[in-house]
Amino acid sequence: MKKDLRTIRTTPAIKTAFIDILQEKSFNKVTVSEIAKRAYILTGKLSNCITPINTIF
Repeated sequence: MKKDLRTIRTTPAIKTAFIDILQEKSFNKVTVSEIAKRAYILTGKLSNCITPINTIF
């Protein structure tokens, strides 16, 4: 199955947002909504791309 171009673009944005937030606070304090906001995506899209949060890396 071919990957959706939106997902291909969104995943790096999520990873970058997550790394940026980790530089500011500990892993346990990071929220899904905070990552979504920083990556300029909807929270539901984040849930569709990556579950759970520790699978980002």
